[in-house]
Amino acid sequence: MAQRHPSAWQLDQMPGLLPGQQRELDVVEALVHDLPEDWHVFHGIPWQNEANGFLQLGEWDVVVVSPAGHLAILEIKAGEIDWTPKGPVKHYASTGRKNIASQCRLQHQAMIQKLRKAGIDAYVAHALVLPDASVPANAETAHYPRSRIVDAAAVPHLGTLLREWLRSTPIDPQRVAKVSAFLRDELRLAIDPRAFAGALRSTTIALQAGLASTLTRLELPAASALCIQAVAGSGKTLLARQWLEQARRRGTRWGYMCFNRMLADALRASIPEAAADIATFHERAISALRRQRQTTEHLDFTDSRTFDAAVTALAQDRSWAQGLDGLILDEAADLKPEWFAALRRSVSPDTRWLVLLDADQRVHPHTLDTAPWWETELPQAIRFSARENFRSPRALVETLNLLELTGEPLLARHPFAGEPPEFEVYPDDDPAAPLRATETVLERWFADGIAPQDVAVLSFQGRGHSAILAQNTLAGCRVRRFTGQFDAQGAPQWSEGELLVDTVLRFKGLSAPAVLLTETDWAQFDESARRRLYVALTRAEWRAAVVLSERAARDVQAQLEKES
Repeated sequence: MAQRHPSAWQLDQMPGLLPGQQRELDVVEALVHDLPEDWHVFHGIPWQNEANGFLQLGEWDVVVVSPAGHLAILEIKAGEIDWTPKGPVKHYASTGRKNIASQCRLQHQAMIQKLRKAGIDAYVAHALVLPDASVPANAETAHYPRSRIVDAAAVPHLGTLLREWLRSTPIDPQRVAKVSAFLRDELRLAIDPRAFAGALRSTTIALQAGLASTLTRLELPAASALCIQAVAGSGKTLLARQWLEQARRRGTRWGYMCFNRMLADALRASIPEAAADIATFHERAISALRRQRQTTEHLDFTDSRTFDAAVTALAQDRSWAQGLDGLILDEAADLKPEWFAALRRSVSPDTRWLVLLDADQRVHPHTLDTAPWWETELPQAIRFSARENFRSPRALVETLNLLELTGEPLLARHPFAGEPPEFEVYPDDDPAAPLRATETVLERWFADGIAPQDVAVLSFQGRGHSAILAQNTLAGCRVRRFTGQFDAQGAPQWSEGELLVDTVLRFKGLSAPAVLLTETDWAQFDESARRRLYVALTRAEWRAAVVLSERAARDVQAQLEKES
């Protein structure tokens, strides 16, 4: 009987396995029993590697070490397999088609590179194990050899095949010890999700900083405007922050304005010395209305006329903009044309403008049919566009493009390949199903080691239509959510908890390592639904999941199949 690593992973200690995971363990158990005691069988080894400037992340399903110290990597794929001219392909209901040959080559190359870096000279074989598939003898392709494919008929003989593949050199206990120590270290140093999420965020910021550092060198003349239309994840808010910091170093004063309160609060926290010049449009407008009425008393925000009066007051108020050399409008597509007109009347004619926007992110109800005011109101602006997404893993960006969520395809520029979003479908006729499905995904993520503090749970619905936002706990974690109340200074009040839960609209402009979009449902997969899905998924820096209705799942699946 071969030695198994880790030895504590027994079948009876791993309940609730998915079919694919169960089949992996079946293969492992068979190998442990079929191979002699001087063989080693390693199972489930996470790895990360860097090649050609790209960060790679994966898992070796099974690694077998012979008495000679040589290795065989076994990639196990349960279920049906399709055969194409480019090799075997696995179809996943949630993520579409995946080229297995490319995955196998990546795993093989990663092992060879990591052994070489560790100073270990060992032969590395690779085999694709298909315990549920029957592979024709003529399935040979230029991309993957038939001789290294073990189908259902050959799986019972896998131990014999491995002894044949790895028999070429004599026993080498010293090399076995080195290889086993290397693999145990890889297993012991399995990726820390929090550390990995932090590394991804640092990488994203470094990539986005390239664009920001270039543009912050611009010196705009008085009364001029720079309009930047850039996709989600391109670094618009990072540019705004660096622009503010650069302006202070130059001895000039710039203001910052956006629509979302959470975005403004986050920027205030990151640049406390500039907090007085950072606000939402409505914060400025309400302050102008209070000054006009000379009151600090409570205003009736349930009356839409209050906001209309505030916009009028802002247009007549010059005090807030005194001394400003320029104004940054972040997420500018969230503003109405009349709001910009009010701002323009209240600032000096010499004010400089930095306008940051993504027209595909117009998801707020008041912007769905809004004309692009930045084209008519700023016809002489210098214009710059960017389709590069630096924040989202490449596989996530690929899914966004397959779903055609934006007018033009996004360009994936993150070094991490990652995985497509997970899709968890709930029945249309069960009101409690979205909550159960949401907790299922959260429990899976927490079991993977993802911390609640690194997760943002976002409801596709508004606060008034969301059951998730009414929960005090989810998957055993206390929920941190907006209570709907404000303090005397107008700051939103939050419940105490470690798991952030909010709506897509309120989280716009922010990001998190892992984003779970839930209560995803629509009557029609129209432009409004596509925009909201685009905004939600591009908040994710690492992992993304969508909990969606059967109706929405059919639309998503139809789009993915259409593009595949």
